[in-house]
Amino acid sequence: KMAGQRDFNAREQALNTCSNGLVDQPFRTGAACMEPPVEYPALMLSFPRGSTRHDLYVKVAGSQWSDAIQVGKSGASGMVEILNEPTHQESRSGRPINNGFLFQLSLTTQTISQRQFKTEVLVFRPKYVIVNNLQKTLHYKQVSTDAVNTVRSQHKSNFHWPCASAPHELSIRIAPPEQQTAGSEPLWHWSGSFSISALGETHIRLRSKDGIESAQIVRVEVKNLKETLHVILHPENEIPPYRINNASSLSLMTFQSVQQRDDDAFDLIEQRASMPFAWDHPLKDKRLSVSAFGVEDAQDAKPLKLNIDAIGAHPPLVAG
Repeated sequence: KMAGQRDFNAREQALNTCSNGLVDQPFRTGAACMEPPVEYPALMLSFPRGSTRHDLYVKVAGSQWSDAIQVGKSGASGMVEILNEPTHQESRSGRPINNGFLFQLSLTTQTISQRQFKTEVLVFRPKYVIVNNLQKTLHYKQVSTDAVNTVRSQHKSNFHWPCASAPHELSIRIAPPEQQTAGSEPLWHWSGSFSISALGETHIRLRSKDGIESAQIVRVEVKNLKETLHVILHPENEIPPYRINNASSLSLMTFQSVQQRDDDAFDLIEQRASMPFAWDHPLKDKRLSVSAFGVEDAQDAKPLKLNIDAIGAHPPLVAG
């Protein structure tokens, strides 16, 4: 270990580690609204002595050193990955508390104008920033992990993967109200997983556990701003990805085919009614199962599975 590293680790771990160095802060309107949080775990840099290559190594408190970053005359750019040293502690669910935290940074080079125009500035930014445009506080986490983080309404937070070996997918739910008793069960299910590594849009369905509150559709927009992927969560109130119209004289039960009829994730559409629709699991099989509800002979019948992305006529639903 290089000189000063022990003091650096002790100081940083007392303030923030790469697992809890998440910053939840409000964002403003205009161009500044998408700036990454300014508070951030400190980085330690190392240029090995005696090397003929201009290599740079980076770490955070408690992590391993990154791979070599080659710095040339025009600076450096790309993504820097820093892996936290795993521990052998387990949570109550039996999952490791720290199974190798993956700390990802976007590296760019900027040139200073005027008097210091010959100086190249290396800028490290978080690869992911979660932006909550909903009117409610959200919980978010990496799937298959227990590390739950919070981002309030009209706030943003940087994000890193708590487990390098778990799927790089995200799941969200609506957080309990502040007045709810601490330690009580959340009122909303975790959503299905979705990817945040590719630019574009997807939709996700949020369902309450008691069924009193109607399911909500969230539009997930991933934008690249200054080499940081902003995962922006919008309420989808006006233009849902699908709308299901029940023009029949029967009530219909619908659910994504990867789920079961006895799960909570189904919808009941009354006759002559319609409802907005989005997939509960956008990364899984996108087929809609439809069955008649309240018809005795149809209770044991197999539901009709439909590819609703295919335009045209589909097989009829036989009930009774």
